[in-house]
Amino acid sequence: MKKLTKYNTNYFTGTIGVNTTYHLFQREGQPICIKASFAAGARFAAKPGLAHFLEHMLLAGTENYPNKRILVTPLENIGGSIGGTTDMDLLTLSLEIPEKKDLSIALSILDEVINKPLFENQTIETERGAILAESQIRYRKKEIRVVDLADTLYYQGTPCGILFSENEVAINSISKDDLINFYEKIFKKSSINWTISGDIEKEDVVGTLATIHKPTRSFNETFSEKLTVARVKTIEIENSEDDVANLYFGFRTESAGQADAASLDVISTYLFRGRGCKLQEELRYKLGLIYGCGGDNFLSFDRGDWSISTTCHADNAQKVLDTILREVGLIKNKGISEEELELTKNKIIKNNIIKMQTSRSWVEVASKTSFLASPEKFLIDDYEKAIENVSNSSIMEVAKKYFSSNNWYLSMCGPKSLENIKVSF
Repeated sequence: MKKLTKYNTNYFTGTIGVNTTYHLFQREGQPICIKASFAAGARFAAKPGLAHFLEHMLLAGTENYPNKRILVTPLENIGGSIGGTTDMDLLTLSLEIPEKKDLSIALSILDEVINKPLFENQTIETERGAILAESQIRYRKKEIRVVDLADTLYYQGTPCGILFSENEVAINSISKDDLINFYEKIFKKSSINWTISGDIEKEDVVGTLATIHKPTRSFNETFSEKLTVARVKTIEIENSEDDVANLYFGFRTESAGQADAASLDVISTYLFRGRGCKLQEELRYKLGLIYGCGGDNFLSFDRGDWSISTTCHADNAQKVLDTILREVGLIKNKGISEEELELTKNKIIKNNIIKMQTSRSWVEVASKTSFLASPEKFLIDDYEKAIENVSNSSIMEVAKKYFSSNNWYLSMCGPKSLENIKVSF
């Protein structure tokens, strides 16, 4: 057990059986949140949308709770909820309850969802329609689509570089046999990590979790090799009829186990996080070219990428991109002033006090692929120490390592005029 004194939280970690890990954040008097993260994301599926479809089916009815409403009623009766998400790496189930006395109900429902799902024909067709409706909403959002395009560039030539396209043709091609095969051969055998937070003792939960899922291999075995790097293509554009440009510019980095995560996070926060960030100052407050900006420092088991995103009028896209390139270049050559560096560190560390106030927030942070890949680096007090130790010299060193002319990628959504955009970096 490790005491996270600043957050009044006790941290436990260990293994369940041979291949399962758990992370428990004990917080007295708080509701309970549990996440089960399976290495059964989109990259492991034979067809686009199959992992996401399985997520729907797991929550669509079980042997003892034969439809979605019957499944959620016992949880809602105690003020709880259950849900799921799917990304490239993980299929994740999450459950929340307000009081420990109802833990047995929650765990029994988790057991049902994981081990006794029904694959009834009518339910499959109902969920197929729901997924198509969900996908129509998702893929009409250019700010989401441009990220998907970026992944095809960052990870081209790998399972993670296949466009996450859940269109009507792809979803309609998924059969009952496809779902059952993916469930039995991938999901049921996959690596798993349990993340738990709230007013709960280790003894209350670990024993039961051991009986719910018994994987045949660990996360380390599943993600044992880094993904290859390729730059056959560096720019990807998806045209739209409007005059709005969505830009996503970035670089391949390395996996969460590398030592550069803290410096990359400091650079991210300085450049594009919050109203006081540098790109907000340059592009909005001075030039009025954007409304906001963002990005990501994504770190996973076997890969990583660092990106800046924004939206502007297509006529301003080149100027916006040139400003981004200039500011990234300044980081490489000059770093960040001591005053700005101190401000950025405070912004990261002190904001944690606000955002880490709920059981859900602890589980969400600790179920990220970066944490699961390298918990010794991303446990909050270790992470904050790493942020404190970031120096201007380490920032410049990391920037020069990744922000190079042979490592950039650019994805865009917007009118055909974006085809004239040039990257001078």
